[in-house]
Amino acid sequence: MRHDFNLCGTLRTRKGRLVAFAFINNNHAASSWAVRNEVERVLG
Repeated sequence: MRHDFNLCGTLRTRKGRLVAFAFINNNHAASSWAVRNEVERVLG
């Protein structure tokens, strides 16, 4: 497949809460590295 990038997982907040997340990006016009960079930015 081309033009898809998906990532899911859990993270723990600063207050100790466990949060589940999912990024599902299919058929996007941007390059995969651009999508990955944006996901990294959001997850901080």
